[in-house]
Amino acid sequence: MNIISKINKISDHFLFKPLQTNVFAFFRIAVSIHCLVFVLSIYAEMHKFFGLSGFSNREVTETFIRLKFIPRLSWFSDIFGGLFSSDAQMLHFILLIHLIFIIMLLFGLFTRFSAIITLFIHLCIIQSNTFFLYGMDYFTTISLFFCTFMPVTDFSLDEFLLKRKTASPEFKRFCIRFIQIQMCFIYFFGGFHKAIGINWWNGESMWKALTRPPFNNFDFSFMAKYPIVFMLMGWATVVHEILYPFMAFTRFFRKYWVLAIITMHLCIGIFMGLYLFASIMIILNITAFLNKEFDAVLNSLQLFATRASGKIKQLHFSEFKFPLRVFKHIKN
Repeated sequence: MNIISKINKISDHFLFKPLQTNVFAFFRIAVSIHCLVFVLSIYAEMHKFFGLSGFSNREVTETFIRLKFIPRLSWFSDIFGGLFSSDAQMLHFILLIHLIFIIMLLFGLFTRFSAIITLFIHLCIIQSNTFFLYGMDYFTTISLFFCTFMPVTDFSLDEFLLKRKTASPEFKRFCIRFIQIQMCFIYFFGGFHKAIGINWWNGESMWKALTRPPFNNFDFSFMAKYPIVFMLMGWATVVHEILYPFMAFTRFFRKYWVLAIITMHLCIGIFMGLYLFASIMIILNITAFLNKEFDAVLNSLQLFATRASGKIKQLHFSEFKFPLRVFKHIKN
């Protein structure tokens, strides 16, 4: 066997080895709930962030969009603006439509179409005011893009009502690899960017992250006497992110390394208040590298539910057999 054949065999095994997993159903549901929380959190103040008379005028912020085909809220204004008495009403109407398609995606009704429309409206919202953009918006966009073509129709209304066929195990493996490679690039270059500066090595970045408004949910000023703690936290962050691509594909370290990254994001959510950013990163990490553990937990829950239902049935027939006979006798 020549070298090209070996490479083809290895790549085929890596990318298309059959995989049976239910993690994509978790991914669809979790991403939908994440988007639902995001939309509900901005619904009341939508006009202040993205309106014509908000903190920054939408017409001004959209001038920073260089490409004409990038989605933006002004497209809706041009089409539906005349139907509403104010710009705020139009924005709330857009968010209402957005909510409907997110709920459809959550339950898996016309899943592909719902994901495409949800992604489109999400892009219109975030691109219309780039001043408020941060990592969460980009990762939510990536996740919704994954929902448009990945096999996320498991445990959906499409599967139960429309009898849509589930994806092949080979395609599921390919999609898992796609997400894994994406996450490896994200963490490696994120860690590399941190490593080339001095702020993450001397603890300054960690100190600012925990003490600078509006991220100072807790008072860590008393820790100023122990700068070594922030230095160690910065080193740990850099090392974990740079080594993520290597450790995540190592059988022994994979689970522990990814759990450490998830713990890091939990700390970001709790101590910095970036709950949505933490949630989308945890969802992506679980889907990419903890799908086996997720399936094991799901199987355990199904087994527990089966046993519990069996015991309930036994309890029903043994304890209530006499009252049921009396009831039937009276009825007759």
